[in-house]
Amino acid sequence: MTLMLMRDVSLLFRRAWLALFVAGAALLVLPACGPENVGKDVSEPYEAPPPRHPAMNAPVSVSRSQGGPTSAGALPPGHPPIGGSTRGSMSPSASSTPVQPTGGPVAIAGVTFPIPESFHPEPPANRMRAAQFALPHAEGDAVDAELTFSLAGGDLEGNVARWEGFFEGSPKAEVEKTEIGGKSVAFVTIRGTLKDGFRDVPGPLADFVQYTAIVQAPQGQVFVKALGPARTLELHKEALDAMVRGLE
Repeated sequence: MTLMLMRDVSLLFRRAWLALFVAGAALLVLPACGPENVGKDVSEPYEAPPPRHPAMNAPVSVSRSQGGPTSAGALPPGHPPIGGSTRGSMSPSASSTPVQPTGGPVAIAGVTFPIPESFHPEPPANRMRAAQFALPHAEGDAVDAELTFSLAGGDLEGNVARWEGFFEGSPKAEVEKTEIGGKSVAFVTIRGTLKDGFRDVPGPLADFVQYTAIVQAPQGQVFVKALGPARTLELHKEALDAMVRGLE
């Protein structure tokens, strides 16, 4: 009887020690089994994350001249730019007029104008212009004339009055109405001293001419406007008339 009692007590002690051992092992293992370590072999040695690129550690400032971020640290050769956008501007243009490629005829609002070879294509100065050309200046003039195509609204009287206001004293415009290829066309000529500068030449500019053809095209009102020194406009007047009268 005594022997059996001693055997039972020994068995209870062994079970108690085993339970304490299991509990201690669990306390050591549980910290490595948090949510952030689920699925990770905790026996693997810790690896530090790769170092940040040197360019990412450089201070960043905003360039007022370019309107974008610039880094005080130089990027390695061939490194793509950090920040900014590689896409073109998505801001809407001031006009729905598509910008024409340089050279060749100009198609706008359902009509096409043949362009004389002597007119030199230029990038349009703003999004209101569908196309732009330089007309070489005559001898004695300091600047080329400029020919532009645009799609705009407004009535004839309002547009003429506005253009007259570009000249000192608002000289009276000469207006001629006609029809070309079944389309109504108004020719407007204004001559005088231009108030403002023109093509990087400061104003006022004496003896300037604005020659405009307003065409009622199938898809809108087209302005074909030539502006420049009087002698230069006179030099190209015949070619300008042939261009407008040759519209299709």
